[in-house]
Amino acid sequence: MSFEKGKEEYDRFCELTEKGKAVEALEFLDRACMLDNKEALVAKAKLTGFDDEESLSEYRRLLERACEAGSGEAWAMKGDLQLLLPAGGEEIFELQDGVAEEKKKEFVSKLPYVRKFDCYAKAAELGFSDACLFLGEMLQKPEYSFLAERDAKKEAAAYYARGAEGGNPECILRLAECLEEGIGVDKDVTKAITLYKELADKGNKNAMLHLCEIYSEGREGVEPDKNEAMKYIFMTGLSF
Repeated sequence: MSFEKGKEEYDRFCELTEKGKAVEALEFLDRACMLDNKEALVAKAKLTGFDDEESLSEYRRLLERACEAGSGEAWAMKGDLQLLLPAGGEEIFELQDGVAEEKKKEFVSKLPYVRKFDCYAKAAELGFSDACLFLGEMLQKPEYSFLAERDAKKEAAAYYARGAEGGNPECILRLAECLEEGIGVDKDVTKAITLYKELADKGNKNAMLHLCEIYSEGREGVEPDKNEAMKYIFMTGLSF
């Protein structure tokens, strides 16, 4: 019952905000936060910001409450915060005699990224598809390969697939690219084309350009088709 009422209050906040009634809207936002509505807590955190120590403390408090309420977006925001906080971690080495100073520095420098990655992984687990996109893109960068448990490319493709299941268009595009090139997954140009076409039908120009390239040059199992290539060029509205 508490969650339902909180949602009603939050919906009212959104409605009043759209109408430009800021003061009245904030009253409903505060009520929703008192009921631990996760969307309201995230919205309140965004409005609070972290320009100084006091606002940072309140921002973190609101995020913790939103995380406890099951907000994937709050976990992602908490992840972003990790790079702004002291790294810590030096105490891990206190009882390890002989550990090179360089190794200590390397570990401590990586720790915020590990914490950020873990927060985003929790966000993805809770269904926040933007987190899946971030995790996939991060794992595909060589400098962050240390975050992977085993195979960074396979894990990146898996996150894109999870985000694609949630309907995230950027994740669908990245998954299609992985399928087209066989990056982290078995190569499947036919499936990649299907995903590109789904996006193209919804106006995604990057997907249209991929289709134009495929049909212009041809791929394994796909013959060049100039008519199809031109079709997708015209759809982009670009001139070449």
